Amino acid sequence: MKQTIIKSPLVYVVLFLGLLAVGLGFWLLPSSDVEQPVPHEQSGQQQKMPDASPVKDSIELIETPVSAAPQVAGIEPTSEDNPFLEVETKARLIQIADSFAEDVQYPVYSKPIRNQDELQKYLPNTTVADSVPLDAKNENSPRVSLKTSKLQYFSGEPIQAVAFVEGQLSAQSVQVEARLVMHGQLLSQTEAEPVESAEHRFQIHIDPATFEVASEMAELRLIASFDIDGEHYEIGSPVKYVRVSSAIDYVATAEVVDSVLQIPVFVTTSAPGFHQLSAILYNAENGQPLIHLNAEKELLVERDFIPLQAHIAALKASGHEGPYLLKNFSLTRMPSEPDYTTRYGSVPSEAVQLDGFSFSDYRDEPYIDEQAQERVEFLKKLGGEV
Repeated sequence: MKQTIIKSPLVYVVLFLGLLAVGLGFWLLPSSDVEQPVPHEQSGQQQKMPDASPVKDSIELIETPVSAAPQVAGIEPTSEDNPFLEVETKARLIQIADSFAEDVQYPVYSKPIRNQDELQKYLPNTTVADSVPLDAKNENSPRVSLKTSKLQYFSGEPIQAVAFVEGQLSAQSVQVEARLVMHGQLLSQTEAEPVESAEHRFQIHIDPATFEVASEMAELRLIASFDIDGEHYEIGSPVKYVRVSSAIDYVATAEVVDSVLQIPVFVTTSAPGFHQLSAILYNAENGQPLIHLNAEKELLVERDFIPLQAHIAALKASGHEGPYLLKNFSLTRMPSEPDYTTRYGSVPSEAVQLDGFSFSDYRDEPYIDEQAQERVEFLKKLGGEV
């Protein structure tokens, strides 16, 4: 939230006096003490002196009205400059309060997904394509791009990616090779296979048997080398390669417990401690994303379960009673003694089918966070609504 600072006209008086002092100081300086810069493109040529004199500059400065004083970084217009500033600020506060009030209707462990942007925010271990132009001086130049299938891979998993050319490319020959490096050292190299259904698109597959990483978590880099009609271009993307410290064994049958749909997720871990688990609940009939679920629990033994819970308020907001699909899992063991290292768990890649229940089976009560409601009321008071 932007902070509004109320200032008096004295600020502009001080600013005016400061500018006046600079102008007078320049006027009083001997001309030999004032260094005249030489433009770069005119180096070695006779320099033309400006026509304006310091006296003329100072007179123009005095004639400049105070209201036209330039903006200073960190100083915003006051309500005297903009009579609607206070109204606009209060309107923004009300908008923030309304948005916050909508969000706190649901617990943090069970948030409805309303649109595609929210889904992208919750999807775990996703990547975006890295891209560079063939001609940096041409904004319409074709681009070479590289996108790994995910950011983080577990030991023993193949590293997969797609390399492609974007834009109009009138090339006779395009070939792509890929290599995997760590700290500049080559780990593996392979040729990319062209995708038959798409021109200038190549599939990369790095077999885990072709390289070895000794560390528990390594920062690698996948590099795609494009050969386009004899011209060479390269682009790289980061890759995390980690060892498995925990794993989801299975998801048990979901059941209604008071006001939530409880979903026990059983976990095996070699590093007992505080774990975080998340997943996304989908409509099994049409694949629509419904709710982002997350839970935190300290696992004190190697085999335990973490319950995900979908609150009735979020379920009703989704408008779907089931059946459901649960997928897009993420499992993390948070840093703790002795090495304070974040560890990651392997998760199922396929969706888990869950039965649904009638909304009437739940204890239907709104979710209330008293502290959050107090913040909403405070924002509304600042906005003048309460």
